[in-house]
Parts: sequence; structure tokens; C-alpha cells
Amino acid sequence: MQLVTMRADTVKQQAVSWLWDRRIPLGKVTMLAGDPGLGKSFFTSQIAAWTTTTKFPDGATSLRKPGDVVFMSAEDDPNDTIRPRLEKHGADLSRVHIVDGVQRRDGKRVGLDLDQHLDALEQCVRSLERPRLIVIDPISAHLGQVDGNSNAQVRGLLRGLSDIAQRYGPSVLCVSHLSKGNAQMGKAVYRVMGSLAFVAAARVAYYLCEHPDDATVRCLSVAKANLDVSRAIMSFKISDGRIAWKSMDEPISMRDLEGTNHGAPNGGQHGGGGRPALEFDRAREFLEECLPMGASASAGALFAAAEEEGLSERSLRRARASMGIVSRKVGEGWVWTRAGLLGALESEGPADLLDQMRQAQQHDGSDAQAERAS
Repeated sequence: MQLVTMRADTVKQQAVSWLWDRRIPLGKVTMLAGDPGLGKSFFTSQIAAWTTTTKFPDGATSLRKPGDVVFMSAEDDPNDTIRPRLEKHGADLSRVHIVDGVQRRDGKRVGLDLDQHLDALEQCVRSLERPRLIVIDPISAHLGQVDGNSNAQVRGLLRGLSDIAQRYGPSVLCVSHLSKGNAQMGKAVYRVMGSLAFVAAARVAYYLCEHPDDATVRCLSVAKANLDVSRAIMSFKISDGRIAWKSMDEPISMRDLEGTNHGAPNGGQHGGGGRPALEFDRAREFLEECLPMGASASAGALFAAAEEEGLSERSLRRARASMGIVSRKVGEGWVWTRAGLLGALESEGPADLLDQMRQAQQHDGSDAQAERAS
């Protein structure tokens, strides 16, 4: 047995190719994880439709020609769910190849299990004109005899998928649910159902969840990436059976999303019937402690202290707006004063207070940077 090596100076550099520019790479495995019922399958239908037409939002694709899609779904019916969703999203249906099982030599048709039927999947991909996307929804339903909690077995299975992706060029988009049992662990990468190897083997992993301010809006964020991807958090609604994109750069942080904890037991509460595990609530508690009624403090000092507590600037601004804390420029710096909502109305007036609350929701503009620096 001999170790095989290669000198780094002999390795041919190659730029990453993208299905969706700086979001979903070609020739690699991407993971999409989220709680049930949030729209993961709507999103895969959208991506499939874009792949068959090259009509990605704002032209963000490297595809010059429409591509073919292999679509594996263990939870949705092709007749009443998959095809209608694809049509709603404008897919070229002739380029979407829905897997309906594997025909064995004895004539019996069985479900596709990746541990046994990778060769059949590769044969299908090889037969297509322009294979550009493989959807596996959910990955846990196609493991066969592979133990989804075994790092070694999961890595071996995903290595086979990765080999197919590298050989023929498609993106492999694997869908996974989140484990409710790990809800208190916070970070999305630790909540993906089964072995952590699912996320580790993927080159990009996305986290789909509700918007912390609006349960009708879905947020799509990067939970982990080994490539230079866009970290902008995207948002959308599901309307009339299709995805309607709201923003390609939502002004919100990953910590805000992970703090939402929608999949937690007891409706996202701590054990013992405590308050919901929202960063917004922690930000209010922080300000109540640091700013007793009538007290004032430097905005810059509050931001710095909040950061040490793991609180995002956005959550702090939202909490400030809800508590009637007034922000004023004093000399070269900014000062926050807790006057309460009635006190804020008396000192600022309804129009000015509403304006401050809107700024806290948007948290952009020159004043935001000045407050941080004060």
C-alpha cells in the first residue's frame, strides 16, 4: 500500500461554476434544511424551473442554455403536487425528469435507494442532454440501509453523489428536515436531522425558517459554506401556489434567525414554560437591566455591551423602539434615554417617535453608523 500525492504546483486551478451565481454551485452538493411546512419543496420547484429556463432572478446564473433536472421526491405526488408546482413556477416540463423508482432485473419496480442505486442514478444523469440539477427531497428517505446518524456511512454515500456531480456537472440539492430534539442547540448546522456529516459534506448549506418579525415570510440564509458565496439573507412569501420573492438582501442577521427557534419544543419556549427563545426578548431584558426608567447611556457603549452578550444590533434597535427609548445626539456622540412610550411621546411627539421606530426597523442610513461609533 502506497500513499498517492500530488505537488500543489502541478494542480490545475479551476474556477467554481455556478447554477445560481454565488449561491448554488455546479458539480457540488448543496444542502437545504428547515422545519416541515415552511416551503422547502416550493423552493426546489422554483430552482428546478429556473434551471430549465435560465430565468434566475436578476440574471444571476452562469447557465447559457436551459438545463435538465432529475427530480427525486419521496413526499409529494407527481400528479397533484410536483407538476402543478413546476407549472406555477414556469418550468419547461420536458426538461424535468421525475424519478418514479428503479426497474429491477426481475421486472419489479422499487424506490430509489442511494446506497444501492447510485449506478442507476448515474446512468440517468449520463443520458440527459444537459444535466444541471439533481433534487433529492428529502435525503433521509433515500438512504436505504445507510444509518443516517453514522458519520462514516453518510460521508460514504455523499461521496458517491459528489462524484456524480463532479463527473457530469449538475448541482446536487439535498433537502433535510431539522431535528426538534436539537432545537435548543441554536445554530442551524447542529439541528439538521441525522449525522452532522450531511452538512459537513455539502459545500454550501442553507437554512430556511420563518422571518422573526412576520410568520408569513420565509428567510433563506447560509448556515455553512466552503465556497465564496453570497451571505445575503433572502426572503419570500408563498402566494397562489408559488414563491413570490420579497428581498434578495434582507436587513437581518443569522443570529436573529437562529434565535427564532420556531422548531423548539413547547412552541419555542425554554423548559418550565419560560419566555420564547427570541433574541428580541433577550434584547429587551438587556435594555431593562442597563437602562432603568429615566436613565441614559451612550449608544456606542450599549452596542458594545450587547455584542458581548451575543445580541445583534438589529435586535437591540427593535427592542429600543418597542420600549420608547429615545436616541439623541449629544455633543459628538449619541445617547439613549429610557423615557417609556408615554415619556417618548411627550418629549418627541408622535411623528418623531414613529420616525425613530421606522429607523429602528430599517437600521440603515448615516445615523446608524454614527450611533455605533459614539
